[in-house]
Amino acid sequence: MLERANDELRTRVRRAVAEAGDDASSRMREAVRAYVGFVVDHQVAMLVSTNEVRYLEPDDRAALVAERDTTQGTFEEIVAQGVSSGEFRTPHAADAARAILSGIGAIASWYRPDGRLSRGQLAEQQARYALALLEAPLPH
Repeated sequence: MLERANDELRTRVRRAVAEAGDDASSRMREAVRAYVGFVVDHQVAMLVSTNEVRYLEPDDRAALVAERDTTQGTFEEIVAQGVSSGEFRTPHAADAARAILSGIGAIASWYRPDGRLSRGQLAEQQARYALALLEAPLPH
């Protein structure tokens, strides 16, 4: 289950980034939206992968961590692009991707489909949070 979920997450994020355009802000916005959509669609898998990973067999755990690292690498590449271009002004670029992904991952523990935010509103909110954390210009 976790392997299929990680494959889907990686595919969603990569597709969103590829379709977002060339600037780092657009790429980050779409990567975050894709990740949020995945978390909403797969809350149980997200909870298991973050909270129960310590109980997996060592080989299974290593595979899961490698998949997570691949997704984190995509976000790190976008951060590096934005810092290099001057689009992102954060002085904490080395920690930014991990902070963004941690915040998105936590959504699985509290999101409810009947809550005050729709899926789209939640994705947009999280994209704005990510861009604010990166000290990028925010869309109006």
